[in-house]
Amino acid sequence: MSLEAPASARATAVVIDATCDLPHTFIDEHRMEVLPVSLELGERSFVDKRDPTATMEFYERYIGSRSINANTHAIGMEAIKDLFLARLVLEYDRVLVLCMSSTRGRIFEHASQAARGILSEYRRKRADAGISGPFVLRVLDSQTLCAGEAVLAHEAVRELEAAPFDQARRTVAELVPGVRAYLVPRDLFYLRKRGGRKGDRSVSLFEYQLGRAMDRCPVLEMHRGETRVRYRERGYQSALTKLFDHARESLRLGLKRPVVAMSYAGDPQEIRELPACRDFLDYAAERKVGILFSVMSASAGVNVGPGAFSLAFIGP
Repeated sequence: MSLEAPASARATAVVIDATCDLPHTFIDEHRMEVLPVSLELGERSFVDKRDPTATMEFYERYIGSRSINANTHAIGMEAIKDLFLARLVLEYDRVLVLCMSSTRGRIFEHASQAARGILSEYRRKRADAGISGPFVLRVLDSQTLCAGEAVLAHEAVRELEAAPFDQARRTVAELVPGVRAYLVPRDLFYLRKRGGRKGDRSVSLFEYQLGRAMDRCPVLEMHRGETRVRYRERGYQSALTKLFDHARESLRLGLKRPVVAMSYAGDPQEIRELPACRDFLDYAAERKVGILFSVMSASAGVNVGPGAFSLAFIGP
């Protein structure tokens, strides 16, 4: 993302990772930079760059297969460092990097390591290009995932449009504890088998067996980097309805920021057509709450399974 600045100042950028479920149109409009995530499904590989067309094709062809061994790989420290030194330190003066929760992946760790190396080398790069002045880089652990990271990144853009960089960064950091992200999995197999290999323990063996035996679908909540089961409902549709009811009540009580992010591991129109979703969208519009709706990243979808739905907002 490149923000408008006075002629005497250079641009500010927001960098996100591919698991941040912002709509592609918003990313393009604000010229946000995306750190890719690599996926391996059997012998096939895919680089997730938040391209919705490529992501949908990947969902349709590969992600739903239970028999394929799936792995995701965070972009490495050297790759992040190379990206910054080759281009970003020459195009921007200030960069804020928002990363998925450090409890669920290593992007924050790698970005923090890269930042230390970048700050010791950027001066020569900029001097060689005839650029004077300092380069400021900050890395922030969002402590959330999917739609949660999206709603935080959305507010980072808004803050940086309205306030000086350091002030905006502090405000965004202060918003992190208020981010509440929810996930409704359609099939617990993926979270139990694939997500478990990535450190996700939100679906225990008991939860998995309960879901299979009694068709109990959990509504999972991630808050400050930790995940818990917030509700259990009989069936996926009932769990979605429960989540929309919860979100409606949260809007009634008041959000810290008037925006809700949602993402779906598949065609988002499938969720939009549900009566519970339509009712919630109408209610949000009445209260002038903005909605961000996107395809869930392939990086998340491979671990939570097709049909998973994420919703997030920033509460008090």
